Amino acid sequence: MSVKLRQVGSSNVLTVPHYIRPETKVFNVAICADGALVYLPANKSLDEQRRMAKQHRVVFP
Repeated sequence: MSVKLRQVGSSNVLTVPHYIRPETKVFNVAICADGALVYLPANKSLDEQRRMAKQHRVVFP
């Protein structure tokens, strides 16, 4: 399924499809070298987020 970037106020928003049931409501976002956006749960420790990013080949500060 594709989603369209839309503007709400001064922010850009991507809608999460109804069949995706996130476990949290707060995410950190990263962009891959190929332009893919990756959302990592912010309720995880920074070390866990870095581990997840590395697992998915995401550049995460």
